[in-house]
Amino acid sequence: MTQFSAPYRWIVAALLVCSVAQGAAAQEKVKSVWVKADEMMAEEKYEEAAKLYSIAIEMNADDPDIYSAYFNRAQALLSIGKVTEAISDYTETIRLNPSFPNAYKVRGRIYLETHRYVEALNDFSRLIQLDPDDPAGYANRGIALSNLERYDKAAVDFDRAIEIDPACAACYYNRYQLFTVMGRDSEADSDLKKAQSLDSRYKGE
Repeated sequence: MTQFSAPYRWIVAALLVCSVAQGAAAQEKVKSVWVKADEMMAEEKYEEAAKLYSIAIEMNADDPDIYSAYFNRAQALLSIGKVTEAISDYTETIRLNPSFPNAYKVRGRIYLETHRYVEALNDFSRLIQLDPDDPAGYANRGIALSNLERYDKAAVDFDRAIEIDPACAACYYNRYQLFTVMGRDSEADSDLKKAQSLDSRYKGE
């Protein structure tokens, strides 16, 4: 099968002021760790970044934006080949913020690459719900559907991806593969030529 690819009253007041000051200092420390982790990511120092994101997560797990630290740690882990750990962090990102589309997009791609097509299909369907104008949702769901041999629905998704982004060479190429499997040779040939005209990497086909 083709794979598509935070006196007495004076003392209390003073203590309150002290607590606020200490809290602000602690919060600043958390943010500095987080900023440093971001810097490590930008410098492609992924192991260091992952460690710093772990510290930031541990120091302030109740921060409403902590989902982004999980997501960034997942990106760092993925970059050093720790796929299982990365999937866990993408999943935690989604648990903390179910409306964050990028987590579905990246986790879905991992599912595609590891042949977990039903899970990929679910992630890209959710991505489409959250961001219906992102062609990646349709293009990648089309790949999942193709590998599940749901060819007609895959073709509809590739059509929509190309409608949104007519310059998507990979979309034409994947539809070419699909049409080939479906025996729609003339349309397949047309899509291959279009993919080749948009991206020279496909000229060896």
